[in-house]
Amino acid sequence: MPHYNRMTIFQNLQYIRILKKFKKLAERYFENVDYGSYGLTAVEKPKAKAIRSQLNLMLERVKRALSSVDIIPDICNNSRLTAPEHEEGVYLVDSIFNLHQLKISPQTLLDYVERAIGVYRDDKLKSLIRSLNPFFWMTIVLDYISCLPFAVLAALGFNRSKIENSPFGRFLKGCFRVTVVVTVLVIILYHQGYLYPIEQKVQGYISHLELKGQEVMPYLRLKTQELMAHLQDSSQRITLEN
Repeated sequence: MPHYNRMTIFQNLQYIRILKKFKKLAERYFENVDYGSYGLTAVEKPKAKAIRSQLNLMLERVKRALSSVDIIPDICNNSRLTAPEHEEGVYLVDSIFNLHQLKISPQTLLDYVERAIGVYRDDKLKSLIRSLNPFFWMTIVLDYISCLPFAVLAALGFNRSKIENSPFGRFLKGCFRVTVVVTVLVIILYHQGYLYPIEQKVQGYISHLELKGQEVMPYLRLKTQELMAHLQDSSQRITLEN
């Protein structure tokens, strides 16, 4: 999933709608759940069971929306599974129906979702500007093309994320981006008629080098012959002296 500051206005609005709907449904769900003594058991009312089905259908989309923001939920609980900081929000969503067993308040999840909605709202204008920027779309295309080799490796059974995030993988992606940019520039120059003058200049420069080489070669041959003759004379003198 792209980071929230790499999304278009359409993705931004979509995730705001998803998170707002999820928050409303979660609030209604928790209102219709009765928790037993010490909060270890939960009894769902009929309305809560119906809402639970709707929440299950949204969980994956909500997880994608939350994984794109830089917010770490405030979880201070030793009974939960250990998760990296950037996955704690996803962990909350996955455990929405078991928060009471983990001794996590439902309000913790609701606060986290609300903060994520705020992040997307604050980025709404920027996402609109990005969507109107042609260079932004160029970077999207470059990213897509540079990721194709890694997609092929993933299809072959290799660990895509490990290879793609390695130093060699990042270097390879940079090479692909440069190659694509150069190719596009060459195509543009060709269709605009600028490539032919450049080609003529390059050919002229090569011809000039070849001409210089032709002028230099006889001189080099002469110097080589003189050197060989000098070496022969030196060897003959040494032989006569011995």
